[in-house]
Order: sequence, then structure tokens, then C-alpha cells
Amino acid sequence: MKVFLSLLLISVQLFSNAVEKLSINKQLYTIVKEAYDEYGDKGEIMRFYKGNEENKSALLLTFTLFNQTGACSARELQKGSYEINGKNLTLYTLWKRQGNAEEAPYGARIQLYKILENSSLKKVSSRLYIETTIRDYDKNSGMQYLFQEAKTEEEKKKLQEYIEEVEENYEGTFVFAKERKKLMKEVRKALRRKTKAQWKK
Repeated sequence: MKVFLSLLLISVQLFSNAVEKLSINKQLYTIVKEAYDEYGDKGEIMRFYKGNEENKSALLLTFTLFNQTGACSARELQKGSYEINGKNLTLYTLWKRQGNAEEAPYGARIQLYKILENSSLKKVSSRLYIETTIRDYDKNSGMQYLFQEAKTEEEKKKLQEYIEEVEENYEGTFVFAKERKKLMKEVRKALRRKTKAQWKK
């Protein structure tokens, strides 16, 4: 029975994969999209390989295209899209909440990579804006000073600690005000482009 179940899981995994070959700088690259549904998480990831996907050591990057966690009453959602324009690879991510997901993040990130002549990736920039919980959920968090001015030295320190923690956990540079609005708009536009492209297939 265990052998049968293992074979069944392998078959499901194979059928859930989509493979795309492309040429950049006259070099072969492979994009593999893999669906998963396990341990309460359901979604899809993208793996970007130099050459063929059979060579696991040639993996350059792994990126989440979709992930949902939790029940309908409190669900955390992550949506991603990627675009390749010449030698540039841009990754767009949006975090959202559904229902009473008070501890789920909300925000966006744009990561820009350059595909180099030696077939490696160089991160050029990473901009992000993240609210790690709903507003007023944690009165002690420096996140509250995203919505109200930090006046005292202690408040400014809490805000700085919050920003540094988010930048480390989400790997990017925190943006504010007009840049935040611009970032959110760019990510939502990219996700709409992705949806339109899927409809045309």
C-alpha cells in the first residue's frame, strides 16, 4: 500500500508541473511551475533553472506564484507574477488577508534581477511595503507608526526596529507615502497582466 501511495503522489506531482524553455543571452533557461497542496498550504511555485531542470544544481531561483493558508474565515493569501524583459527578471508579490486573518501580512514587493552573461542572477533592487498584522492588533509594535507620526525617541526606535525586521524577513527596502502607493499599484497591474495572459491561453 505504501508503494502504491508513493507512486500516486509522484504521478500527481508530475501532472501538476508545467515546463517552459526560453533563450536569454543565447543561453537556455527553464522555468518549471509546480503545484502543491500539503500541511494546510495550497499553491504554486516557480523554479528558474540555467539549462535543463534535470540538473538540480543549476537552480537559480525559487518564487511563489500563489499560496493560501488557513480556513475561509481567516485566510492568508500570497500572489506572485514574474516578467522577463530582455536581460531583466522582475518578480511581483502581493500579500492579502481574507476574513479574520488578523496576523496575516498585507503589502507588496517588487524584486528586479539582472540575468548576467555568465548565466547567474544579480539582484538589482527590492522594494517593499508590509503590514505584518491588522492595524491596532499589537499596540506595542512599531507598525502603528506607519499610520501616526512617531514623536518621541522611543516611538521612533520602535518604528525603526519594525522596518528593519520587515526588511530582513521579506528581503527588501521599505518604502513610504507616494512610493508605497506606486509600489502597490505596479504590483496590482502586473497581476492583472498575468490574469489577462492566462485568459488568452
